[in-house]
Amino acid sequence: MQCAWPKFARPAVRGFARPLLNQHNRIGIHSASWPAFLRLTVPPKNPIRQLQRRYTALQTSPATSLPGTPPGPHQAGQFESPVLESAGEETYPDQIISSAEVGRTAAQAIRFSIQQDNLGAAFLIIQSWYHARHPNSPLHAQKMSFLGDPTGNLIPFGKSVTSRLPAHSLLHALIRNGEVEKASQLVQGMISMGTRVKSRSLEAALKGFENHASSSPPNNLSSLIPLKSLDSTLIRPHMSHNAHITGGALRILQAARRSGGRSTGRMYRYLIALCIINGEIILASLLFGVLLRDWQAREKAKAAAATAAATILSSEPSELPEYVAQAPAPQSQELKSMCNYISWNFSQPHVNDESSKLAFSASLQALANLANDMDEKRLSVNLEPLIVAMYNCPRTTQMVWVSQNSMPPRRVEAYTYFHDVLERLISSLPDREREQEQIRFINGPPKYNIPQPLEPVNHLTYNALLHYSLRHQRSIDSARFVLTNMLERLEDALRVRQIQAKKGMTSILDRAAKDFPSGEVEALMKEVGLTPVTLAELLNVPEGRPLNTYALSARIALLVSKGEIQTIIDALPTILPGLFPPPAPKGTPRVVAIRAANKWREDSLEKAVKLGPVVFTALLNALRKNGSTGLAESVFVYGLEAEKKSFDLDVSREKERAGTRRILVRPWCLPVHAYTTMIQAYDNERRRRSLQKPYAKGWGLTLEGTSRPGHTSDDGSDPVRRDVLARRMILETYHLMMAASQKIATRLKKLEELVQAGMKASLDGATKQKLDIKIVLGLGQGKNDFNPPEPDIWFFESLLDIF
Repeated sequence: MQCAWPKFARPAVRGFARPLLNQHNRIGIHSASWPAFLRLTVPPKNPIRQLQRRYTALQTSPATSLPGTPPGPHQAGQFESPVLESAGEETYPDQIISSAEVGRTAAQAIRFSIQQDNLGAAFLIIQSWYHARHPNSPLHAQKMSFLGDPTGNLIPFGKSVTSRLPAHSLLHALIRNGEVEKASQLVQGMISMGTRVKSRSLEAALKGFENHASSSPPNNLSSLIPLKSLDSTLIRPHMSHNAHITGGALRILQAARRSGGRSTGRMYRYLIALCIINGEIILASLLFGVLLRDWQAREKAKAAAATAAATILSSEPSELPEYVAQAPAPQSQELKSMCNYISWNFSQPHVNDESSKLAFSASLQALANLANDMDEKRLSVNLEPLIVAMYNCPRTTQMVWVSQNSMPPRRVEAYTYFHDVLERLISSLPDREREQEQIRFINGPPKYNIPQPLEPVNHLTYNALLHYSLRHQRSIDSARFVLTNMLERLEDALRVRQIQAKKGMTSILDRAAKDFPSGEVEALMKEVGLTPVTLAELLNVPEGRPLNTYALSARIALLVSKGEIQTIIDALPTILPGLFPPPAPKGTPRVVAIRAANKWREDSLEKAVKLGPVVFTALLNALRKNGSTGLAESVFVYGLEAEKKSFDLDVSREKERAGTRRILVRPWCLPVHAYTTMIQAYDNERRRRSLQKPYAKGWGLTLEGTSRPGHTSDDGSDPVRRDVLARRMILETYHLMMAASQKIATRLKKLEELVQAGMKASLDGATKQKLDIKIVLGLGQGKNDFNPPEPDIWFFESLLDIF
């Protein structure tokens, strides 16, 4: 028999065989070019007209023409849509075309309509399909009413034509165009009509909601319905401007759960991020609690099935909903983003306007929800951000709602409740084996006390509890308990991070040493067998690992409190080698020596960038207390150079993969404390007006790092009085600090412009490498890495003492 497929292959696949080139917005990611030997030379036809032609062939083909089938639109004269004209197009009435091909052509027609800004034509295709499936259903017609009235006569699709691909094409087109409400309604309609929606499509929809909210975030927090009392708004305060966006995203998740679909971790992550952008932090915490409970039920079912299999018990397996059986595991990223937002709200200045009160009250309630999850041992992620947010809660008498052991909610004082939870956590540090053995004997019936899937506490959580014990509870006994429990488990759970954990512990102990009587913290360290970490050990970091800047600054602060500042000065050539160039050989011309010193200073600048603002501030404070004003000036100017260097793209070049250079830029800036420290150092010089040394010597650098003429040289020029130069330098530091914020904003703007432009050329311009640039503010080791300097009370008090 003669093979007949070649003559039908070209008309059957024309128009959709060649994939469309996706336009990626991400930097450095481009789709591969279509192979030359597969490129079609025929110009593309109108996909909407192809849809009509293929539908006509489908209706006239013997494979689909069954007894009782209504006549096609070409027979009944019903196909008269103004957007589906076929004038000038050839037809193939003898072709055998499948329903899947009609669906693919419909999807391409939708894409074409979107490219032509003709949403009506795209909506008409979806309306036609749903009308073909449910011609006389008022409920389904109501669900599709958001598409509007048809722009033409409906296409009489057959029930065998699938709408999955066309509906997904329209969904992604609506997301790209920012039509988030229609996208949400389309997803709900697809699910209610039985169309299976991919998890990736739901993720893309929720990500589109997040991007849309980020482009126009609301400014003020207010309740949707005006309530009589402020206490009532603790239930659900949120942004009224973007409430429809959050509502649409929640309806997508709800529809997916009801239909038995799989809710992925990205869906919860995008939804929680959307709630944070809109200021609905209470809703974000409740969503995280839903995720925890679903995963907890999933793990309980797995444990019960394993127990039944081990004991050879014949029992019916527990039937869980599909969304619970496939519940994703909670991640630390969601908890950290919520806690960061809560901590940011707590750090804002307290004002009496309604928006600030609502934001503060909402943060308290959300933190209470998360603390309740931790108190009931549901959390299996890194607890450090939650513990930090709890002990940073300002003292307040406001009340929050909590519910324990599935009992009715009750109102408690927020501040007291947070510290009670932390004390309970310290007194019974989580341990998997102990919890599973004892949990059925405490706090009520066994059904409320199932074995919790709790991971071992990591060293970050231990460090947070140690900090809370020393700095907030001021309890050596509590700190001893935390340290003992931590060191016993270092060889087991923390073997890989043993060195980092010990450095974190010693830095916390160093910072807390000044708050206790002399020698008490040192005795505690000796009791638990913890040896102090020296400056040399902190600076000796293996290649590829970040420097623990907070541990280094804590050790510097401890040496200052002990009066061992000379140890810090002796270590300066190791900490900042750029300030101490090697001596030039004898007989080297002065110009050559200066050029070599400048090159040494520039080459060592990248190491200074890795120190960050915390180490520079600690060094300035130590040098000020030692009276080394000239050396402090050198460190300060070098810190400003390192700050500027941190905004360059070539500082944090990470790796190169598949012709794409991936760059991570971590800009930082010196805080206002660094400027205040320099002002205090100059003020100390101003007060030092002795008769023996009335003139300045060895300090008074310019921003370029050069000495000021007339007071530091020995060429016989007129000297400058110490108090006069100190006042001049104080004023220059003041003006420098006031202009710093604007400079940092300008640098950030230029850096973002480079990222948005795409950086299609390489840094040196010699190659055509693609770049993938990511900007992360600060070094990632604390909240003070990126704080643009703004005058605070200590800054102005230092100026008032002088002038």
